[in-house]
Amino acid sequence: MFHKSTSYGNFPHLKIHNETIPWSKQCKYLGVILDTRLTWKPHFLYVRQKFGAQARKLYPLIARNSKMDREAKLLIYTAYLRPVITYACPTRGYAAKTKLKILETLQNNIIRRITNATWYMTNTDIRYAVKYPSLKDFIKRLATSFFKNLDNHDNSAIQEINKYLPDPKIKRPRNVLLLQFHDLKIKFLTFAKTYPSVTFLYLSFLQFPK
Repeated sequence: MFHKSTSYGNFPHLKIHNETIPWSKQCKYLGVILDTRLTWKPHFLYVRQKFGAQARKLYPLIARNSKMDREAKLLIYTAYLRPVITYACPTRGYAAKTKLKILETLQNNIIRRITNATWYMTNTDIRYAVKYPSLKDFIKRLATSFFKNLDNHDNSAIQEINKYLPDPKIKRPRNVLLLQFHDLKIKFLTFAKTYPSVTFLYLSFLQFPK
């Protein structure tokens, strides 16, 4: 049961076959760990541990000194490691930034290892150089596709689910990643109108061949 209380004293005692079932702060369902407050921190820590175990098995192939070419290393990460991070990710888009940072760090470390990046290279520059999306952008794309298909699904039980309307009182609603992208787009357009010459130089630099 999901709640904000820190005590279980007021909760009713559940019994099955005269055996009391103790309350738990978390449970695992279909590979996803659900905590009482839905902060997703226990699940993210579990994913970090599972991701590390899988990455160690593939370390000889994706290590910095591996003779395999970079494209093949990225393909290994995309096919075998990234699904560990993004499993059931559309349900976790509203998690706190500090919690999502746990998953982003996993991808950043692997990408730096694959590209043999030096310490002064930023994660953004590395992703831009190899044309690889950030984890937040990838989750946003999956969530957009998932909820779009959910709204248009022909299953009668799914059709009976009420349409999602974000609560303005909630700090991080389900579509928080889309809202962040929209706010960033608005800020960029405002900056472009205020400083058109600087914006032109910046866009020209991005299109200039490296």
